[in-house]
Parts: sequence; C-alpha cells; structure tokens
Amino acid sequence: RGGHRGDARQRTIWQEERPRRVTTVTLAAESPLVGQAVGSLDVTVVAVHSQAGTEPLVPDTRTLAAGETLYIIAKPDAVRRVEAAATGADTD
Repeated sequence: RGGHRGDARQRTIWQEERPRRVTTVTLAAESPLVGQAVGSLDVTVVAVHSQAGTEPLVPDTRTLAAGETLYIIAKPDAVRRVEAAATGADTD
C-alpha cells in the first residue's frame, strides 16, 4: 500500500514530462548551431555522431561542428526549432 503514493507521484511527473520525441538532426555548414555549446540548446543531447565516431553523454561545454548528427530528446516544438536551425532555416 505504501508504494501506491510514490507510484502516483511518479505517474504525475511522467505525465508532466510528456510528450517527448527522440530524434536525430544533422548540422549543415550554414547552421547557426555550428560553434555553439551543447548546453546552449533547449533540448537534451544524448549523443553526438561525427566522423570520429559516436560520443555518448556529451558535456554541456562541447562545441558543435558542421556535419555532426545530434541524438536529441525534447518536446515537439523544441525539436522543430532545432531541426530548422540545424538546416540553417529561419526559425522565426
């Protein structure tokens, strides 16, 4: 019985966090994200893939480069903004 209260709290937190999307975006050379730090993005970056390989759990201070693919988790609106910025499209 005691676990039910914690379970309800976990469900509430989970419901507040949804919906999230997991996706990848590749940075074009003209992307304004190139040269930015991972921590400056309003999404969770879980890995970055480059010619050197895949780097999981990247630090917030890591600088992004053209051609890299970001594995991200975010709300749909944040995903759309990052996808647009990754291609160099106007995000407004």
